[in-house]
Amino acid sequence: MKFTASLWEEIRDIYPKIIDHPFIQELMKGTLDQDRFIFYVQQDSLYLRDYSKALALIAVKFDTSERISQFLKFAEYSIKVEEERHMSYLKQQSITPGDQKSPACFTYTNFLLSVAALGSIEEAIASILPCFWVYEKVGNYICTNSPENNPYHDWINVYAGEEFKEATDKVLEITDEIAAQTNVYSRENMKEMFILSTKMEYLFWDSAYKMEQWVI
Repeated sequence: MKFTASLWEEIRDIYPKIIDHPFIQELMKGTLDQDRFIFYVQQDSLYLRDYSKALALIAVKFDTSERISQFLKFAEYSIKVEEERHMSYLKQQSITPGDQKSPACFTYTNFLLSVAALGSIEEAIASILPCFWVYEKVGNYICTNSPENNPYHDWINVYAGEEFKEATDKVLEITDEIAAQTNVYSRENMKEMFILSTKMEYLFWDSAYKMEQWVI
């Protein structure tokens, strides 16, 4: 069994809760309240800025030009999604970009940045994997079950598209490669990071559905 397959086994009870969440179900049906979607887009835009920084921090941990270049391309792709999809959508709706992270967004991005900066390369890669892999799975699930006239069609296409699949496959390949070169202790740490990030993916969607605000 590939290491990444064992990672998915670790979240076999979490992933169904993600796809069953009202945010995902209503997004899939095209019935999600627009204010909730706008809140999500604003928060995801803030998230992707820090996510791209985390990917760039991981890039410098590698000692081969191929891997450095690959992770810098991942960082560039994250910025591209933010600028071309999120920012253009907000502009179309005459909505200003968000300027304050929700508690869930703040927690998730600070976790990723701290692991990328201070953790091992194995831990850092495992922590960023759910944003690729879980999103690709969710995107394909929504795309398969969504009506053709879904108003959120453009968002769905990004994460169910071939370009995102290729990026996800490459991260999975690198994760398996890195895991094969390390020890049992490091692989256990990788599992812990992967599980934590997957839980934060759930919390991010839950936060968007609740339009979560700081209480003080």
